[in-house]
Formats: sequence, structure tokens, C-alpha cells
Amino acid sequence: MKERNGLRRFPLEIWFSVICQLKDDGRALKACSLTCKEWRIAARPHLWRSLNLIKCDGLRGSRRLRIFLEEHSDLAELVHTLSVSLHHSEVSLLSVFINLTRLAWRHETKYPKDPRNHADIIIISSVTTLVLRFDECPSLQRFERLLSSFPRLSYLDVSTSLSLLGAGLMHRQIRREEPPKSPLILLHLRKLQFHSADLLQSLPRITRSSGTSLTHLFLEVDEMYWIPLGDLQHILDLSQNIRLVELETRMGRFDPWIEGWGVYLAASLSQITPSHTSLRRVVLHVMSPEHRASWPETLAYWSDPGQLLGQELSRVLDELPAVTVVIRQVWSCSESFAQETHESLSHHLLWRFPALGDHSRRLRFVWNLQPSRSSAVGDLRISIHDVPLIRNVASGPDQGR
Repeated sequence: MKERNGLRRFPLEIWFSVICQLKDDGRALKACSLTCKEWRIAARPHLWRSLNLIKCDGLRGSRRLRIFLEEHSDLAELVHTLSVSLHHSEVSLLSVFINLTRLAWRHETKYPKDPRNHADIIIISSVTTLVLRFDECPSLQRFERLLSSFPRLSYLDVSTSLSLLGAGLMHRQIRREEPPKSPLILLHLRKLQFHSADLLQSLPRITRSSGTSLTHLFLEVDEMYWIPLGDLQHILDLSQNIRLVELETRMGRFDPWIEGWGVYLAASLSQITPSHTSLRRVVLHVMSPEHRASWPETLAYWSDPGQLLGQELSRVLDELPAVTVVIRQVWSCSESFAQETHESLSHHLLWRFPALGDHSRRLRFVWNLQPSRSSAVGDLRISIHDVPLIRNVASGPDQGR
């Protein structure tokens, strides 16, 4: 029988190469898959490479996933990136995705009617990137059990919804719970982003288990949480992470207009030792007081951070000559306000530790500059200002005010 067109005369490899150029164009891939059998075969691996099953249609995530697997069981092996909403007890449903490498998991709080509790931990070794979002945190036992299902993680991002904080909880304490007895093993973890105060007890277990593989750590605790200094030093246990390249912290509620506030930044720096020879960048976030309109104008000047901060800055910069330390104001602020806080902090540190002036290239002050009134209409871009923290000015904390 004579063919209607010449499409079948080309080898399938050619169509794979051509359609591969459209791998990021979902609409074009769908059109190709409906053209003919050969194009459908070539388009399917790209069309189903990424799958999002998080929808607001009233169905539970596990029910939506089961429907997909019942109707398209042959497609599971094509999925490399999956976004799904599941309860932690339903991890076994993911075992059919044998080529899955990136998983975005929104944790469902409602316990399933048909829970699949397994005595043994379900292992999904193909996943290397895991993003976990919790609206209601599980226990530490269940959280770490869930992590144990993904032993080959190289990137982990854990966060808790801010809705957990509730209105008016300005000094909430971190949750305390008996840690799991079984060890946590994450030997391949390289990058960790941790945004959950309720799961902070698990953080040192994660950093210890990752050992020398961990290179990047970002830790954020919402400002509504008050963290005792003793807990902070325990939480930031970097003793096993000697190949750490970048450390960034935003540690709960401490106020830079209260005398001695620098002890919190110093506690973070105290965990850095001479063995961290791979470390290149440390970013310490400090809340900007400008957003509290009721405060008096004098609070634009940060109070004396105390001696510990200067001591730790000097020690780290002397012991690790390749490290840059950045003190960054949280949120954006006006240029005049940033300059005032910058000047006051510079004076305080330089007064006690004049040798810090020798590290001006590696000790930085960064803030996001708000668009000025003279900016073009519609130009809401925020520029980043990065300047030396220490300025060579006359000594004395009150000089220049």
C-alpha cells in the first residue's frame, strides 16, 4: 500500500533528534504527539519528563496519583520530575517511578483511610533532589523516617508554612521532642536549605550524617522564634562538614538595637574552625528595624553588638584567609537608613577591633536598596549594594553621630 506522506521514510532517530529541540515547549510537544505514531513515540519522553499532580480539585493527592497510575501505568518510567501531595505514610506509592530524580512533596496532614505502614523503610534510591513542604509538621521520628527513604539525596530543601506561627506569637519556642534512636544516613547530601523551626532538632543529625559531602548550608528560622544561645550552638553543629563552601544563616528573633545583640552572629561564627579550609563565604542575616514605623528615629543606629562578634569575626578572617563574611540586612531599606546602620556598626567594631580594617575586602555589608521616588514609573527593581563593612574612620563608638 502506498504511504500518504514521506514521514515514515526517515529513521526514528532523526525524529528523536528534531523533537528534542522542542523539549521545553509543552504545547509544541503535545501537537507533535498528535501528528503521527512516530512523532508520538519521540515526543512522549519529553512530554512526561515532568509531572505535576498538585491541583485544587478536591481530590486527595494519593487518590489523584492512583488515578494517574491506573490510566497511564506505562508512563511512570518516563517521569524524572514529580510534584505531588501525599501523607508521609504513602511513600510506597512512589516506588513505581523508577527514573524519578527530582521530587517536590507537599505533605498532606489528613491521615489516609488506607494507610500503608511498612515495618521496613521504603527505599527510593533514584531521587537526588527532594523539596519538602509542611503545613503541619510530623514528629521527628516520622520526618527522619521519610528522609531515610531517599538515601542518595544530593539536594534537600525543607520548609514549614508560616501559617503555623499564628497571629500574635512573637516569642514562640522551638519544639522539643525525643530524637529518633536510629541513625540517619545521607552520605551524598551536598546542598541543604532548612526553613523549619519545628524540625530544628533534626538539623544537627542531618549535618552530621552528611559529613564531608555537605558543601552548602542555608538555615532560616522565622523571626517569631526565640532561640536560646545554647540551643543555637547545638543546632549549628558543623564539626563533620569540613568541606563546607558556603554557610548562610538567618537565626530567629534577635534585635540589633539591643545592647550586645551580636552574640547571636558570634554563635554562628563560633562553629567555624580552622579545619573548614574549603569555606569561601559566610552570610549572616540581620533584621532591619526600619520596618517598625513606631520606633523612634534613634533606632536607625544599631546598638553596640558587643565584644564577641568582633572576636569571632577577627578569628575567622585570620584563620581562614579565603573566607568572605557578609552581614546582610533582611528586607529592603532606604539608602539613608542603610548608611546610618552601616556607619554605626562600622564604628562599634572598628573601635574595639581596629585590625578588622585590614580585612575590608573580605568583610562586607549588604542590603537591598528600595527604588527611590525619582525612579522611572513602573521601575520597581531592587538593587543590591555590597560595600566593605569596616570603614577607616576615627575610633570611638559615638564618632560621626
